Amino acid sequence: STCSNGVPARGSTPTRPDLVTGGILIDLSAAVNQRAGIGRYARELTRELLPQMDADQVRLWYAADEPLAAPESLQQAPWNAFPVAKSRLSRRNVDRLIMRAQLPLRWMTGPGQVSVSYSPDFTTPRGGAEVVTVHDLAWLHPEAHTNPKLAEFLAPVVEREIARANTIFTVSETVRDELRERFALH
Repeated sequence: STCSNGVPARGSTPTRPDLVTGGILIDLSAAVNQRAGIGRYARELTRELLPQMDADQVRLWYAADEPLAAPESLQQAPWNAFPVAKSRLSRRNVDRLIMRAQLPLRWMTGPGQVSVSYSPDFTTPRGGAEVVTVHDLAWLHPEAHTNPKLAEFLAPVVEREIARANTIFTVSETVRDELRERFALH
């Protein structure tokens, strides 16, 4: 695993997306389901990232909550230049059944075979080398007053994602340092 700046977190070699053969899957679930916060972050990040990528090597994927908060994004540049797959399961059911309960239903999400799976949110669809972004660990801090149900979901799920990820991006050095300390990442 690697953390934030590409430094190996658990002694593995960082994945080089330009060397993959099975393609890259980018999870846009937050981008289409959330108008602000991580949704906006995901839209802004992918707006800059996608024009630098080969449309033949990248697939976009999302699990939808209905109604979508930002459905227009998928029809706009740069997103409309890439193939998009929608999960057969809702975002809520992906989170509840697959991420939390770990039921073997990944085939229902429809991402297909990929070499690298990236999410600008806390969780990523399984497939190939997994790359995830951790925004914060607020649920571990009582002073943050995180919704108890959200904290109950995030605590085990994010811990598993961190353990499974080949690369972990963080949105700040503070979060990177906290991840390194709490999860023994290098």
